[in-house]
Amino acid sequence: MAPKAREVSRLILTHPDALPEPDRAPLKELASRCPELAHLRSLVEAFAEVLINCQGEDRLDNWLNSAKTSVRNSTVSPAAWAATSTSSARA
Repeated sequence: MAPKAREVSRLILTHPDALPEPDRAPLKELASRCPELAHLRSLVEAFAEVLINCQGEDRLDNWLNSAKTSVRNSTVSPAAWAATSTSSARA
């Protein structure tokens, strides 16, 4: 049975050090079946690092460019990414 979107979101958004051992296997399996989810997880981790370490606007701009490139190169429909426009992210 496939996990629900809420569960996948929780797995992706939980800090890796705080992710309980029983949740690591499902996340690894999801990432192996869907490279986009694996990449999303890496983007979330990089964004958290920027915020936690107060790395400044230059690092945020680099992250935004990486996220934009990911969207352009994704096999996921652009409509699925509509809510993540960079104009609203920078507001």
